[in-house]
Amino acid sequence: MLIGDDTKTIATLDNRIDKTTIVGLLRKLPEYELVGRTFAIRRAKEGDIDGIIEVYQKAFAEPPWNETWNDKQVLESMLFNLSARKPIMLVAESENKIIGLTWGCGIPIEKFPFLANRITPESTSYVAEVAVDGNYRKEGVGKSLTRGYMKLASRDGIQKIVLRTDKSNIAAMALYYSLGFQEMINQTNEQILDPEYPSRVYLSVNIG
Repeated sequence: MLIGDDTKTIATLDNRIDKTTIVGLLRKLPEYELVGRTFAIRRAKEGDIDGIIEVYQKAFAEPPWNETWNDKQVLESMLFNLSARKPIMLVAESENKIIGLTWGCGIPIEKFPFLANRITPESTSYVAEVAVDGNYRKEGVGKSLTRGYMKLASRDGIQKIVLRTDKSNIAAMALYYSLGFQEMINQTNEQILDPEYPSRVYLSVNIG
């Protein structure tokens, strides 16, 4: 799910990600907090990093993704997004445990040239990741994370949000439809699929 692998944007120390760089960028994120009955949605902070890695690795090891991510790869993905234009990173927390996450940034259109004629890059945000601990699904965590992302993006002048998910992920598709997302189509009215992963579809919603 890493949306960019430009190593020039990655700060390393002894072949490891320099966490101090990530911490510094986390401190610059816009504030957000929504406290519910069983969990809270808030801006990601320094002490969340290990919990974020754990949720990310577990969530994307499951179908339909079946992906294996080591700590360094997750940190690289975090750093890419935090270093980009208009970054957003939220976590869901329950009883001092990270149970979900979402992050993204102003869409790096060079990574998505096939979307260029369907969006205005300067006012579009790309949700790179949404993940929820398997023990906390069907409790509204994913919806609350995505709503929080949408609110922060709107506050920052974003007018459209784009994301990608697998067509076979019925729960995710239903979640995004419930928030107003629709499948993106090209100029010939065909569904826009990912060139590298044809089972993954692009969805968008106007928020401005």
